[in-house]
Amino acid sequence: MGVKDFDNGELTEMLAFVSDLASSAGQIIAHAIKANKQVMNKSQRDFVTDTDEKCEGIILDALKKKYPTHKFIGEEETAKAGALPDLTDEPTWFCDPLDGTTNFVHGFPFVCVSIGLTLKKQPVLGKPGLS
Repeated sequence: MGVKDFDNGELTEMLAFVSDLASSAGQIIAHAIKANKQVMNKSQRDFVTDTDEKCEGIILDALKKKYPTHKFIGEEETAKAGALPDLTDEPTWFCDPLDGTTNFVHGFPFVCVSIGLTLKKQPVLGKPGLS
């Protein structure tokens, strides 16, 4: 049995849902941008903050609750695992909870929340949310 395509109504509902998630995460980021941050190194030139991890947790938890049969790839979760998961034909959500972490660390408000969905390994929906 093949993977079912989404109709326009389903995609519209999904976009509304992730738009709300991106807005919520953006509000968290906006409040945290001038605050003290816990900054860790993911690699020699890549940072992660407590805000990255908090936002990713909120986003992925909500997506998993709403779409329990879908797959999920979060930037911070993947970095901790040390390897990219296999991309399948199944619906798969991608999340960069704080795109622009270096700007965020330095207090520059040029960041966004990025959430996307693939189906059959093709992008079908994307939502960058500005904070």
